[in-house]
Order: sequence, then C-alpha cells, then structure tokens
Amino acid sequence: MENKSDLKRLIVFCLFCIPVRIALIWAAFNAPFLSNLERFLLVTFTALVGAGLVVSGALRVFGLERPVGFAGGEVYWSSFAHGAAYLVFVVLFVLNVRWAWAILLVDLAGGSVGVLNHYHSSLDTR
Repeated sequence: MENKSDLKRLIVFCLFCIPVRIALIWAAFNAPFLSNLERFLLVTFTALVGAGLVVSGALRVFGLERPVGFAGGEVYWSSFAHGAAYLVFVVLFVLNVRWAWAILLVDLAGGSVGVLNHYHSSLDTR
C-alpha cells in the first residue's frame, strides 16, 4: 500500500461499496418478492446514485469538480460507466426485465477488477 490514504480507500471499498452493491444485486434479484415500496426505494436509490455519478463525471470532464472520489482519493474509475450501469439497471428494472440485476453484477465485477488493477502493486507479496 502506498500510503494510509490508499489503505483507507481500499477499506472503504471492501467494507462499504462491495456490501452495498451486493445488497442492491440481492434486492434486484429478488424483485418478485419485494413490496411496491421496496421496489420504489431500490429504483429511487439507484437512479439517484446513477444520475449523481454521471453528473459528477461531467463536472470533472469540464473542470468544474476536482477528480476526487467518494473516499477522498484520485478517481481512477469511470463515473460515466458506473453511473450509466445504474441508470440502465433502473430502466430495465422498471420495464420488469427479470435479469436487470445482472447489470449491477457486471458493475460490481468491473469495479472489483478496477480496484485490483489500481492497487495491484500493493498486493504484490514479494
């Protein structure tokens, strides 16, 4: 690990981001068993997160926001891709596409690969 900030970011990803994403995937997978309120909350949350990520990415591109992520470090992942995945999920979920949860799973896999790629040098056990 290069520094304590990197360690903090990795811990936030492992203890916050991954569990939240898994919970969203679980909820979306179990959509037929959710109440209307639970479905509404899932769609609202993912729509807000998706829109926020897309807007944040646009602000960074136009230099109106610093390239700093949720945990305070440099952004090394695409806000647009992450936000777009959430928004695509919302559309598919609202259309009752049974496999809409798979979009969130792909997003989780992509985020996990991105983290491993970003921190690969710190995982070297030599």
